[in-house]
Amino acid sequence: MALAILLVSSNSVAPHTASAAPLGPTNLTATLVNNGRVDLKWMDNSNGDSAG
Repeated sequence: MALAILLVSSNSVAPHTASAAPLGPTNLTATLVNNGRVDLKWMDNSNGDSAG
């Protein structure tokens, strides 16, 4: 899968393809809190992304 990014300057648009996908998470753990809840924790290994 290739990710296309558009780099925009004052009067031009140039496509750019990312060279590598971001690293996936590691160390996933699941903890049963009660019958209706499971807490998930993991290590975020990606750089430069934002989560909203």
